[in-house]
Amino acid sequence: MPRKKKLPKHVTIQHGKWYVQKRFPGLKYPVWRVCNDQTQAGVDAILEEIKQDLKKPAAVEVTMDQVFDEWLSSIRDQVSERTHEDYSENLKRYFRKPLGAMPADQVTEEDVRTILDGLRDRELSTRTRQYAHRVVSMALKRGVARKTVLVNPMTLLKAPRVRRGEMVIFDQDESRKFFEQCDKFEEGVIFQFALESGARPEEYLALQRPDLNTRNHSVTVNRAVVFSRNGDRWHFEPPKTEKSRRTIKLSVQLFTKLKKHFDKIDGEIADLEAQDNAPTFRKGKPVTTREVRIEREARRRLEAIQNHREHNLVFPNSEFTPFNVGNLGRRDFLQIKTAIKARKGITIKSLRHTCASLLLLKGVHIKIVSERLGHASIAITLETYSHILPTMQDQASETLAEMLY
Repeated sequence: MPRKKKLPKHVTIQHGKWYVQKRFPGLKYPVWRVCNDQTQAGVDAILEEIKQDLKKPAAVEVTMDQVFDEWLSSIRDQVSERTHEDYSENLKRYFRKPLGAMPADQVTEEDVRTILDGLRDRELSTRTRQYAHRVVSMALKRGVARKTVLVNPMTLLKAPRVRRGEMVIFDQDESRKFFEQCDKFEEGVIFQFALESGARPEEYLALQRPDLNTRNHSVTVNRAVVFSRNGDRWHFEPPKTEKSRRTIKLSVQLFTKLKKHFDKIDGEIADLEAQDNAPTFRKGKPVTTREVRIEREARRRLEAIQNHREHNLVFPNSEFTPFNVGNLGRRDFLQIKTAIKARKGITIKSLRHTCASLLLLKGVHIKIVSERLGHASIAITLETYSHILPTMQDQASETLAEMLY
């Protein structure tokens, strides 16, 4: 039996990586550094680098608030506005109060562990705790790279493991009932489109009429709509991944419903344009309560007309701007679920999962399903819908038996 190779002094292996670990005089905790050169010479070079860092004169004391601010500033152009807001809010909610005023080079593993354990004691979800772990890890990693943080306290703190819950979706019969019920509601066509296309909510709510090809009954996903955390601002941005830019084939029946939907929108715009949208007043401006109301309504109509001309959305709200998916889920969708007595846990996102599940159960190749959903790789599709694979194996076995016997 070959002898196990002895590691160089001051080296430990964590998560498959080499780390140089050494306690230096005057420091409360050992200093850790990643060692990419897995040789004695590489270890010696890391130790010398640490010694030189410790000899440098102390700069102006940097606090953790400054580390957080610098990291947020450095990634502003690398992530979406909403993601940046989420990162900033997460740091503010969980880390700034206990850590913000502390010198960055004095934050320890125990300090961060206490915060993360507190989130667990408050019975916050595993996903929330994992997200908090990820955010503070990225901020501290940036601090180490800039050498404002000498030791990364996250090195040995593992993120909580998220266990995927049961996916709640419609089966084939429930999907038919859902489609039939959608016909009775004003916004029903949105949910029919969502289930048939398998698109993400932020994708189909950002669709514009030129994205639809009525000749071959397809739609092209070119953008996504993103709302601020409080929902008062929105903007368009590129889809989630490069493969999210895709063309999705749809049924003739759905395009027939969309035509009726567009006729209704065009009728509403014609009614708005036919009204007096430039009222005049005796004194040149609205004075009475009635005149103020008339002027406000005219302004609202003009804004709606302008929004329609500018965005030309497939699924606009009453102001002809994109729906906020949160509001959409609390309106007609909730009533439709109640009407068909849908199981608890069905959400608007469930329509996307239902589309994928029904296709897989009918034997559609998983690569085709992955492309329809816009996943970055087929591995994501396999992992997300692994609960369907045993059923597919049964179908494959039955098909092969029919061919052989």
